[in-house]
Amino acid sequence: VNAVAPSTLDTPATRADMRDADFTKCVSLEAAAEAIAYLASPANQAMSGTLVPLYGRA
Repeated sequence: VNAVAPSTLDTPATRADMRDADFTKCVSLEAAAEAIAYLASPANQAMSGTLVPLYGRA
């Protein structure tokens, strides 16, 4: 089992709730989807029991 642990995701709800935040530092939905797709793909043969943190542009 692998898991993705994003920091703040850039979503419409996040933008509505955090109007003054710097969204250039948030994790995009596309970046999160790419990480999830890789973990679920046949290309990922060596990772197991891994937590993948996604920090955005820190």
